[in-house]
Amino acid sequence: MLKPIALLVAALLLPACSEPTDDTVAPAKTQAREKQEDPALVAERQAALEARRLRYLWDYQGVIVTGGVQRTAAIYSRTVPAEVGEIAPIPDARLVLRDHPSWGLSAYLLLAQSRFECGKPCAMMIAFDDSAPRRFAGKQADSGKGPALFINDESGFLAALKGAKQVRITLPKGSGVVSTMRFEVGGYDASRYH
Repeated sequence: MLKPIALLVAALLLPACSEPTDDTVAPAKTQAREKQEDPALVAERQAALEARRLRYLWDYQGVIVTGGVQRTAAIYSRTVPAEVGEIAPIPDARLVLRDHPSWGLSAYLLLAQSRFECGKPCAMMIAFDDSAPRRFAGKQADSGKGPALFINDESGFLAALKGAKQVRITLPKGSGVVSTMRFEVGGYDASRYH
């Protein structure tokens, strides 16, 4: 009776003692290969991945409207990444660039907050990368889904945006819950917008 049980135990333990499979060796081989790779190639691959991530932050759309096509490019404000098991934070705003055949160019924020009062005169401070913030006049509006804040100098904003990696927009003091928003705009592709 003990002999069949001993054979069964040996049969169950035998696979555990065998050589490792490709599945268990692959991560070790990958790590060893990365250690041997040229640091310049590793940096190049990481830069390509970051450029791809930044491109995918933008959403481009074209919609047929009276008089032609309305084109938009939009990006959400940067949020702190959620830890595993946490609820993802909601962005504070969405930056929208719009080119409408009748209304022309627009650059505006769709704010996530329900209450917003820009004040008079309405203005915000906008910094591109590490440059000093510049004052941009604005105009408050209602998007139908919440407050919107238009940037009056659309062409100046778009010109500065083209070479920027980050945009920091500071709203007027006391205008709402959120005071400053940051956008990772380095993946903006003007050719997909116009």
